[in-house]
Amino acid sequence: MKKIPVMLCTAAFCTQIIWGNDVVGKTVTNLNQVQQLETVEKEQIVTQEEEIKDIAINRPLQKWDFDIKKPLGNLQLSKIKVSLADRSYDTYELEGGVYIPLLALENMGFVIQKLEGGLKLNWKNSSGSKTIPTLHNQVVTFSEQVVYIGPFRFFCLQTKDQLLISVKALENYFEIIATSTEKILSPYIYIPEHYIEVDEEGIKNVGAEVLEVDFQRLYWEKGQVVEEPAQKWQLSPGEKRAFDTPQGISKDAKFLTTHLLEWLCEGIRMESTLPIGKEEIALLKEYEQKITKEEQNTEESILFPTFVIEGTMKYATNGFKKGEKVQVWAAQDGFYYWVISVKGQKVKVPWRSVSIPKNPQPLKNQPTKEQIEGFINSTGMKSKTAYLIWSDLSRQYTYVFEDKGKGWELIRRMACSSGNNVTPTPTGEFELTNRVPYFGLDKGYRCKNAYQIFGDYLYHSVLFDVTGSRIISGYNQLGQQASHGCIRLAPEDSLWLYETMQKGTKVWIR
Repeated sequence: MKKIPVMLCTAAFCTQIIWGNDVVGKTVTNLNQVQQLETVEKEQIVTQEEEIKDIAINRPLQKWDFDIKKPLGNLQLSKIKVSLADRSYDTYELEGGVYIPLLALENMGFVIQKLEGGLKLNWKNSSGSKTIPTLHNQVVTFSEQVVYIGPFRFFCLQTKDQLLISVKALENYFEIIATSTEKILSPYIYIPEHYIEVDEEGIKNVGAEVLEVDFQRLYWEKGQVVEEPAQKWQLSPGEKRAFDTPQGISKDAKFLTTHLLEWLCEGIRMESTLPIGKEEIALLKEYEQKITKEEQNTEESILFPTFVIEGTMKYATNGFKKGEKVQVWAAQDGFYYWVISVKGQKVKVPWRSVSIPKNPQPLKNQPTKEQIEGFINSTGMKSKTAYLIWSDLSRQYTYVFEDKGKGWELIRRMACSSGNNVTPTPTGEFELTNRVPYFGLDKGYRCKNAYQIFGDYLYHSVLFDVTGSRIISGYNQLGQQASHGCIRLAPEDSLWLYETMQKGTKVWIR
């Protein structure tokens, strides 16, 4: 790539031309030599500036990379029709905006030209007779294509059958007389593209006289429109000038459109309507929120995966086929399992009818307090009390939250042991019910601080001897599956939960 001259130093007795970091001129002492050298170098500068301008102009159209699988809603046939001459056309409503199919614009006399990454529509004051299918109630998304109507850039929506643009886009071609049921189009006496062309890269004067144009480049960043400072250009007939590098605009901002504030050519002075309205801004915000939410859900599903025990049916029974995969939900040790079918139904099957995989290794990475709170608050989980308990079986940790008026705040995290795969802890939403200070003496041990979750499933301490003075089992297994279905906690954690939690507190086991 040729270097751009960044400095030109001239004096009567000393001249140096600096290209990048290289000094290519020679010291001279004759003024005529200086002038001759300047002339040659200026010609080189002009030539290279033209090359650079051409490169800028010929760059491909930028794209927003819209995901066309993300629905914005369903189109509704509007009572408002668009009329031009003696013909009327259906329009459709979405989130307060009114849109018209491109097929209707073709019938109005717009000629469609395909560009790289978009379409260009120019009005030729003709008419067509293409059949326009109804789009009522069809799902609509953003299109990957942008549409230029003359010099004005707009977003395009699409259904499975058709592309649509906002009726607002027609305001720069027609005077629009609006009634309660109709928008009547009256063509202006001029056609904008006879004077000015605008694309992603620059502005061109296609008129016969000097074009004066005031414009602003608009960008989208963090849910709002960001405006570049307005600029004023003068372009000679046939001249095209490339846009400068955006000033004061984040590199993460996405280009929206160029707003022609005012332009004058061949005695015609026009102020152009803003190419993006509040309806389009609302749609962009909604789209970004969906993308952000899905990205957040994806990140959260990786950080906080759902714990599932997948068993395999050993033989056909109770509506299941041999070899069928099922989710193992709960067990009555030695008697039967509760498994979940593909329809989401809980079905009881014989104890030895299911092959159960070994316990998986718990996740070792520990999320931050902020990540845990962000995830639990994103679920919209509610509790009858000021507390909420979440047992994360993938990590074998139990988290306790308190509602302090600004969402759930993590106040305690505790290593725990849920049921082994062969005797699993049921997953789902439950509530704390009854509690007892201890149980198990008749079996030769004592589990302290027991709080009922569901049926025979409890939060309780690790196992002590019958006197309750010595731990005999479970302490060194905290942080991994180890129980027959209850959720074990360290003695101090089980006591804290027993004394602090209120009956009715929501329990989420996942």
